[in-house]
Amino acid sequence: MSQHRILLADDHPLFRQALRTTVESIMGEVLVLEAGNLDETRQMAEREEVDLILLDLTMPGSRGLTGLVMLRGLFPQIAVAIVSANEDVALMEQALTLGAAGYIPKSSSPAQLCEALRCILGCGTWLPPQARRNSSASSEHQIIAERLRQLSPQQFKVLHLLAAGYLNKQIASELTITEPTVKTHVTAILRKLDVRNRTQAVLLLSKLGQEENSGIDSLGS
Repeated sequence: MSQHRILLADDHPLFRQALRTTVESIMGEVLVLEAGNLDETRQMAEREEVDLILLDLTMPGSRGLTGLVMLRGLFPQIAVAIVSANEDVALMEQALTLGAAGYIPKSSSPAQLCEALRCILGCGTWLPPQARRNSSASSEHQIIAERLRQLSPQQFKVLHLLAAGYLNKQIASELTITEPTVKTHVTAILRKLDVRNRTQAVLLLSKLGQEENSGIDSLGS
């Protein structure tokens, strides 16, 4: 059996170290990689052959489930599972609706983590015992996810900055690009999201941004 490659994407080094130690002890032959924000996660997934990304919901560069949508759009061949302290069942169901291969609460026991990883790496879908898959999940979120998947990584960054209240000049400074380039990105964002203005674009993003996390400091170019 080939060695599995798992990327831990979480901005808390101590939690990453603890999770890494647990994963290596319960999974045996496995290569564990680490990333501290969404952009590092994207870059690592581009450079390395990764089988599974364990994604924290509140990591810098991601608003709620938008990080999941972005990664699934860019890397459809890589399974992505959410690892979060949020144990809301509706959120778990929504994550699966948007393409997650599983949802693993941070309170899970090593035995549950082992079960989840083996299930997901075996091409299955995993939820904790308290969650039940909702077959009638809202199609609205699926539509939004499909639109967001069309955005490039740079357009995702611009959209997050718009959501944080940045003006074009501030976005240009933050991302080290020109204002005309920002305007071009905004125009493309509005077209891809099928909205008329910035306010509607931000409202659309907020529908998936369930977690209170608008940090974008760690985003790179």
